[in-house]
Amino acid sequence: MANSHLKNNEMFFDAVIAAAKKAPKSEKDKGFIPFVEQLYKFAPAGDLKTYSPENLSAIAENLFKFASSRPKGEPKIRVYNPEKKKNGWESQYTTIEIVNDDMPFLVDSITEELNKHDLKISGLLHPVLSVKRDAKGQLKTAASLEHTKEATDAESIIHIQISHISDA
Repeated sequence: MANSHLKNNEMFFDAVIAAAKKAPKSEKDKGFIPFVEQLYKFAPAGDLKTYSPENLSAIAENLFKFASSRPKGEPKIRVYNPEKKKNGWESQYTTIEIVNDDMPFLVDSITEELNKHDLKISGLLHPVLSVKRDAKGQLKTAASLEHTKEATDAESIIHIQISHISDA
């Protein structure tokens, strides 16, 4: 039984990657596929299966575009209610996305602040990626930390879904 459950999760993950491979070539050249793999690698399969592989690809593509430009040392934050027409996916939740230099207790601090405001966290993705940016902060490459041999910066990519906020 456990083997078939694992096989189903692998097949679902493969479907997400197949959907992501339809992204524009320019994004794939910067490391979009490794980004997608890292974004969903440790996410609970049950949480992911509430979305279609195409929606998960759209979430990743939207987040990848958001993360593609960030001045070194400055956090980048956005809060929004996803709309199919504008973001390529939709959700009943409000989304918070943060791109920041990786540091200890970052997720703990964010979740503590959300809890203080009684905002229920419905989902959280937090890969730490090895990135290379140019002098203007444009993303050149993104990869998993364990597969990087050259000098790069570690960045936290955080995607949180919280209780709906109507004016986000």
